[in-house]
Amino acid sequence: YLGRAAVVLLDAPGLEKFASLVGEAIKQKAFLMYRQVINDKIDLYDGYRVKHNGEDGFMVVFRDVSVALQFCLEIQTG
Repeated sequence: YLGRAAVVLLDAPGLEKFASLVGEAIKQKAFLMYRQVINDKIDLYDGYRVKHNGEDGFMVVFRDVSVALQFCLEIQTG
């Protein structure tokens, strides 16, 4: 694909602190659920995962800025 694209960087601030409060088992389940939601939304909005960093970081590219914005709003509002 040649042309314009929108890059979205995702990180979940506070997720590590939350994890330290709830214990390892719940932490792992929470991270798994978080990643599944993000991956489902990436697929729904036809994004491309460039990179997955650590437990909660993603770099995603979209072909259209408006679609990238819709994706971001969906992630924020659920």
